[in-house]
Amino acid sequence: MAGGFHKLERIVSLEVTYKTHGYVSVHTGLGDSVHDNLVIREGGEDSRPIIPGSSIKGVVRSLVESILAQAGKQICVPFPCSPTERRAGRIEHIPIAPRLTPCDWRNAQPCHACQLFGNTQQRSRVTFHDAKTILSAEEVTTLTRRHVAIDREKGTQFGGALMAVEAVPGDELEFVSLVTLINPDPWMVGAVRETLPLLRHAGVGARKSRGYGDLIVTPGAVKFVLHPANDLRTEAVYQEECIQRWQAERATVTLGSPERSVSTSGS
Repeated sequence: MAGGFHKLERIVSLEVTYKTHGYVSVHTGLGDSVHDNLVIREGGEDSRPIIPGSSIKGVVRSLVESILAQAGKQICVPFPCSPTERRAGRIEHIPIAPRLTPCDWRNAQPCHACQLFGNTQQRSRVTFHDAKTILSAEEVTTLTRRHVAIDREKGTQFGGALMAVEAVPGDELEFVSLVTLINPDPWMVGAVRETLPLLRHAGVGARKSRGYGDLIVTPGAVKFVLHPANDLRTEAVYQEECIQRWQAERATVTLGSPERSVSTSGS
């Protein structure tokens, strides 16, 4: 496991390009006089739309968790996603086999996913910055797409169920952002860089099963922001070692399935 945050030993970054290949709609949860859902923007209603780093991180984390679990790693269900029930006046997490209950940094070493992406008790080692387009607000025109519900009996449009959604057009609009890792283990850098292109298949934002969220993701080379003076590796050599470490992590199958006691929180 990588060192903690009490010392700043290494910072690496990647510049990542996201190119729309289909409509993208990451919603604010709010609407206006025309739209039921509006896209997230940098500032006010006339500013440029963005792809929030939190949305990118969520998809990447989910993919990394699944890859590691498939490789036999013991991976937890993150705290916000873990089902709970009240027992004897306490809130207890219900295990979802084969996943572990949420990691508790006070009682056990966290799973690989929490080591990299953090949890409610420990900060993440990776930061996904918001992806922004280099175009001006005037050059980026969003579209309105309308959807209807289908009456299951008649097979026609269900009355009163028309929804208007604001979306970024899928005409290869380019967004750019940075991904930064602090004090990472090498496999962590490899995991992020090698998983980002999979967003093309997983999708980002709302309505992914309806064709939205299709992004072509191209991560750049790993760059040193800060690294130990006695580390003489070049950025290219370090990147290749990180990818090899990630390939080893995802190929390793852990035998057995040790149980973790159910974690609890106060009522």
